[in-house]
Amino acid sequence: MSENLLDQLSKGLIISFDQTLGNTGLAVIDNRDTFKILYTTVFQREDPLLGFDATIRRGIALGKELKTWFLSSDYSSRAQAVVHEMPAVRGYRTDSSLIAALLINQVVDELGLDSPVYSVSNTHAKKVFGLKAKATKAEVRNSVEEVLGFTSKEDKPSVWNQHVIDATMIGITHLYDMGKKNV
Repeated sequence: MSENLLDQLSKGLIISFDQTLGNTGLAVIDNRDTFKILYTTVFQREDPLLGFDATIRRGIALGKELKTWFLSSDYSSRAQAVVHEMPAVRGYRTDSSLIAALLINQVVDELGLDSPVYSVSNTHAKKVFGLKAKATKAEVRNSVEEVLGFTSKEDKPSVWNQHVIDATMIGITHLYDMGKKNV
């Protein structure tokens, strides 16, 4: 991109999620004045069992964790949007990503939060970051860190793993898309 991606973003405070039921990344992104990542975390659920029953158990656990986080976070009432990765329609863990998307929408609705919920395609996010649809996790990490100007470990949030990186990429892409609509 000829222009810095962060200079093309809409203004706003958003809560963004990567979505899987085993590890769900969260990033709170503030672009009201200058771009900042205010908060990151990962909801981790370990279940030794595999299969659909384990997926349902992880989904129930995620729903409880999301509700607890939204109720305890002051970002919940200030966010202009909640954004999550669009569920996969084919491939691996399609049920997991669909359940995670449903739970994010359900919790926001049940708590009566004023924030609209949006989904962003991972493929589209990679394109916005100048990557191919099949980009590796390392390529995604490198691209996101380059856009954010991270040059050392000290630049990165305390929780910074692939799930948080994906949540950050999804959130930045949403702000980019909103910026293009407002032009």
